[in-house]
Amino acid sequence: MKDAPVAAEFSGAPASDDEKVRYALRRERIGQQRFRNQLFDAYTGRCAVSGCNVDEALEAAHIENYSGPKSQAASNGILLRRDLHSLFDAHLISFELVRGDYQLCGSYLLQHTDYATFAGSVLREPDEHRFRPNARFLEAHRAEFDFSESRRHAEAVAPY
Repeated sequence: MKDAPVAAEFSGAPASDDEKVRYALRRERIGQQRFRNQLFDAYTGRCAVSGCNVDEALEAAHIENYSGPKSQAASNGILLRRDLHSLFDAHLISFELVRGDYQLCGSYLLQHTDYATFAGSVLREPDEHRFRPNARFLEAHRAEFDFSESRRHAEAVAPY
């Protein structure tokens, strides 16, 4: 049954909407396991911010949104603890280049939470240069963070 969308696609028979969604989700994940494995190796199995080394708590975070197999390059990723990955994707945290190091900056929404302790934390980068986060991607993420932060201010979003 799991191959039904593929069979339907090539047989000329129309696939159901559910089959199309399952097929699209499977296609989107092509290369994800390799991407995750590369980041685990590059970051020696530790979160690049917190240092957490619990495999089940770590995720391979894309810096630039997934846009096909080419975005599965290790330089487009950071190994983050699951909660930090969620904040990163929501543009509630990002990284800023300060004196040659990328430091974590957090939204004003997080300043009275446990996450405030991570403010200024240095992003631990892999030793091998080809696995380090792409500076342009980090700068673009930071620009999105700044835009989101200004929008939150304009909308007067209250801190947690």
